[in-house]
Order: sequence, then structure tokens, then C-alpha cells
Amino acid sequence: MAAVPLPLAAFCFSRSCYNEGLINCYSKPDSKVTTESSPQETQAPVRDRSIFSRLLPVSLFIFVFGGWFALEAIFIKMTTPDPEIDTFAEWIEWYPEAEQFTIVSEDPPRLLALGPPIGFVVSGPSAVVFDATGTMVDQTREIGEGTEFETRWGIELPLDTISQKDAREWFEEHSAEGSLRSGTL
Repeated sequence: MAAVPLPLAAFCFSRSCYNEGLINCYSKPDSKVTTESSPQETQAPVRDRSIFSRLLPVSLFIFVFGGWFALEAIFIKMTTPDPEIDTFAEWIEWYPEAEQFTIVSEDPPRLLALGPPIGFVVSGPSAVVFDATGTMVDQTREIGEGTEFETRWGIELPLDTISQKDAREWFEEHSAEGSLRSGTL
């Protein structure tokens, strides 16, 4: 039979005795070793946490907020008009459901058109300002938080709105030619 080195033999013996409950490794060296353990000496087993269980909360956080920002970017892209849209007629063609308009200035004449809300958490709809010829003058992603856009145009919520038909009549009244720059509506 092969000889086993003494440190290895001592380790194996102590490990097997510990597993069988013959040695209490948590007791003081000069204390009496017993085979019975008291409730105070009982230790909870140490859990070996895998890398997955450690990274799960971080992964969920990244997934949720990463998904939120990705969907927000997609939603903004879907609900923001193309940069080529610069007249009332083109804007109405892009967003025919528009039914809320308000006059924000009479000198010079300006009309505010409320568009769709853009994003998940918004305080108000998007807004576009047109001059009397139907040219887009200004726009914003949302109104409702006292933004610079609202201050510039004197917007106070709630707005007194007019219908799309009334907005078309307003343009006909205020336009020098009686029609919009990009065509008659």
C-alpha cells in the first residue's frame, strides 16, 4: 500500500470527521469536542452564489431601462413629422386626425396646431405654430411643463381650441392670396 503524506492524511481525516459531525471546527481549540452540537453552535450552510445569480438584478435593471429608452426612441421616430414638412397642408396630410387648433397671436397672425403626444411619459401633446401663409414657424415635442416654447408663444393650459375646419377658414381669412402657400385646402 502506498504511503500518504501526513498533511494530506490529516486533511482528509479531519474533513471526513467534520462531515460526520465528529469534529466541530467552530469550537475553541481547548474546548471539549462533542459529537452533539448545541443550537448556538449550529451554522447555516454557506451558499455558493453563481455568477448568474449575482448579475441577475443588474441584468434586469439594464434590460428594463434599456428597453424603455429603445422603445421611447422608436416611438419618437414614429410620431415626429418628417423634417421636409414645413407647411400647414403638409402637416395636415401627415396628421389628418388633428382637431385641436388655437390662435396664439393676432399681430402677426399665428395658429397653434396640437399634434399627437410623443413618448410614454409626456405632460402634453406636441405642438406646431404656423404663420398666416401656412408656413411652419416653430414646433416642440410636448407642451405642458412651462417650457420655453410655451413662454415664447404665451400658451396657458387649458387652451380654447377650434376645429380643423375653423383653422382652414382662419388661414383663408389671414392669407394675402386667400390660399395656403403649398396649395388650397
